[in-house]
Amino acid sequence: AGGLMRNFTMSVLKRFRTTAKMEFFNTALKLRHDLTMLLLRDLGLKPKIRELELIVKDMPAADAKTFIDIAQKYGLQKIPAEWPEWIISKMRNDIWDLCYRLIFHITAGNNIYCVVFSDAEMRRKHQDEAIGICHALYQEMQFAMDILPIDANKYAPYCDLIDRELALLKGWRKSDNRRFKELQDALECKRIAPKVASSSNFANVNGNGNANANNASNVNGVRPLC
Repeated sequence: AGGLMRNFTMSVLKRFRTTAKMEFFNTALKLRHDLTMLLLRDLGLKPKIRELELIVKDMPAADAKTFIDIAQKYGLQKIPAEWPEWIISKMRNDIWDLCYRLIFHITAGNNIYCVVFSDAEMRRKHQDEAIGICHALYQEMQFAMDILPIDANKYAPYCDLIDRELALLKGWRKSDNRRFKELQDALECKRIAPKVASSSNFANVNGNGNANANNASNVNGVRPLC
């Protein structure tokens, strides 16, 4: 497992190497890679990514040529599966989109340097989105197991990886709690800080020492009503 993680780190562009060292990011990359390979096999319905040549590889040469000629004549790029193509396509697109959004929100959130509370709120929003996506991915895998003739044990490694990523993302969010609270408290202090008038304004009086309608006090110590 360690070697695999290192391979993912080395494949990342140099400017993103710091991000790639973080386990929650590296695990998300692995999750996206593994699920993409599963999608290429129609969510596991196919034993491998199949080209037309793979279908005929065990046929006698003459039969293989005849099969390919007929397939090409009628524009058949692949043999129809047992399940309707639209179901596989829809599920494949949904999982693909979730994987894309997972990486997007992790990258966006991690690149926010929190100086003010609005920064921290945006960073936390991306973290929450990434966590929500993990839950959605888990449900998609569960749905696929419910309707497709696939051994649930084949999906176990993917579900385990989703669980791992979910725990890492929650740990990432928790590590921000202290900074989040500091910025939240600073914003609250700024909101409730009293607006004290300057001493010069408070003591603003006319020539004889009495305040007019715009002054803070008169000889009796109170501000005139008019």
